[in-house]
Amino acid sequence: MAARESSDKYVRVLLTVCMTCQTEIVGDKSDLSKVTRDQLRCKITYCSVVNPGGWAPTSALRMVYKREYPRFLKRFTGYVIEQCKNKPIQW
Repeated sequence: MAARESSDKYVRVLLTVCMTCQTEIVGDKSDLSKVTRDQLRCKITYCSVVNPGGWAPTSALRMVYKREYPRFLKRFTGYVIEQCKNKPIQW
């Protein structure tokens, strides 16, 4: 089935995004009040499904994914670090 012509300048897509961030403590976990930010790490799981509705070929989407997903995760990680670095750990 061919994609129909768009009468406006926007392309509509269906997008589903799932993101899970899991905090892990490296080292001694017995006394949480003594844990420092140096002992924390975060595991990020990111998944998305994009359906362009036939407006873009699969090969073009793959090219965008390979470039944009790592860029997004790097920027997101930097943002979180910047927001949390001088604040107390919230359990």
